[in-house]
Amino acid sequence: MATLVKRKNGSFEVHFYDQGSRKYVTLGKKYSAKTATTLKETVETLLYYKNNGISAPDKRVAVWIQEAPMEIQDKLANVGLIGSVCHFGA
Repeated sequence: MATLVKRKNGSFEVHFYDQGSRKYVTLGKKYSAKTATTLKETVETLLYYKNNGISAPDKRVAVWIQEAPMEIQDKLANVGLIGSVCHFGA
């Protein structure tokens, strides 16, 4: 499960636990609430796949990741959600 947090400065963060460690993906103020919500749902899906040994995400998730800005792809890779689950991003 992931949690979407809106900070006082208007930016968003997605908080989640992965293998007992608290992790988060931050988004700048330039991203909309809709993008932040979709990112939260994507993080939840990728965590489910990772925890259940599913090697490739469904088409909807894969397309969203491919179309996401490289900044978001890099953030997902930095927290270990892509690269080990699918091959997008850095």
